[in-house]
Parts: sequence; structure tokens; C-alpha cells
Amino acid sequence: MTSDNRRFSALLRRATRVSSQHSIIQGEITDAFIERYGVTHSDLDCDTLIDRLDYGCGPVSLNEVDAEMARCGHPKLDEGQSDDN
Repeated sequence: MTSDNRRFSALLRRATRVSSQHSIIQGEITDAFIERYGVTHSDLDCDTLIDRLDYGCGPVSLNEVDAEMARCGHPKLDEGQSDDN
């Protein structure tokens, strides 16, 4: 195997490993968003959070997420409240 092939094969393995990890984390963050806000950032088409959480376009803090979700019409749910209330 040439050096280029080894490098490319290593990149492919790395990409599939990271992609698999991303899918697992996306499932967990989806559940956490529903629990915290009653919806996900994707449900609201919240571009700022989609760019950061789905496409890796920079970090985001909890305060920024709370503010952005409130701006999109879904502030943090009160303890024990569901979106159906």
C-alpha cells in the first residue's frame, strides 16, 4: 500500500469513527433539548444552534443556547412542565 493510500485509509477510518460518535451524541443532545425546552433546535430551524451543534461552526455555551432557544420562542421549561401544558 502506498503512503497516499495508507493516509487516505486512515482518514476514512477516522471519519467513520467520528461520524459514529457524532450520531450517538446527537441522539443524546436531542433527548436533552426535548427535556429542557420541549423541542429541539432542529425542530425550530434555529440556524445558529444548527451551525454550531450539527456542523461544528464554533463552540456554544449553555447561556447562549438558553438565549437562542428563548429567541426562537421556546425558553427553558420549568421543572415538571411539559410542552403539552
